[in-house]
Amino acid sequence: MTGSLQIKNDKYYAVINTYDKNGKRVPRWISTSLTVKGNKKRAEQFLREKLNEAEEQKYLVRTDILFSDAIRQWLKDIAG
Repeated sequence: MTGSLQIKNDKYYAVINTYDKNGKRVPRWISTSLTVKGNKKRAEQFLREKLNEAEEQKYLVRTDILFSDAIRQWLKDIAG
């Protein structure tokens, strides 16, 4: 998963690139509530934390699919 910091209205935003089931990129904008002046390191730390959270959520088991489909998807994920 990738992400970047963007500036909008003099505030930092973390933009996390997620993907839907068709492989299309879906950017997720998250406000850091940090002003641009003097907060770049804090905003970068915020982005790293949000990327880690997104990676962890990627491996959570979904309950809206069959177990056999989840296993097939897991096998595809670890294969490459």
